Amino acid sequence: MQVLDYGYVKSLLSNTRTLRQILEESLSLLKMFWRAALPSADPSVHNLKKEQCMHEEILSLRLRMSEQEEVLKGTVQRLRSTSRTKENMEHFIVNQLSRTRDVLKKARTNLEKNELRLSSLSSSSSSPYAAEDPGGAARVWPADRGVLKTSSAILRPATRKRSSECLL
Repeated sequence: MQVLDYGYVKSLLSNTRTLRQILEESLSLLKMFWRAALPSADPSVHNLKKEQCMHEEILSLRLRMSEQEEVLKGTVQRLRSTSRTKENMEHFIVNQLSRTRDVLKKARTNLEKNELRLSSLSSSSSSPYAAEDPGGAARVWPADRGVLKTSSAILRPATRKRSSECLL
């Protein structure tokens, strides 16, 4: 064993006091400027619980997000299907209205032709059918094979069979 020098021990004690003083000042500065909580004595348990809670929350949010994505996909599919149905219905209605317009145009044309024939028959003094009809009514056979009878001022078209197609 060596004998320790008194001066060496005194110097070591002085350096230890200075070091302690510096550490205390550092601690007070840290407390003054650092507002955040310093870690607890056993940080591993606290951090482990925090991480576990965060992990569970992340899983819950991912599950919720996937459910919302599925709902959104279903809604988009229904919206597209509804849109296609609407477009098809619009085309169907336009086609039916176009058919109806064409039928009405043809009917108007036929009526105008029949009126012209009737007016030309009534203006002519000799009708080939006047002698055949003792009631005084003339018969005309129009192009669409419907029979029109003129009696006084009333014109009635002959009844026709309805088409099996829906016009609306």
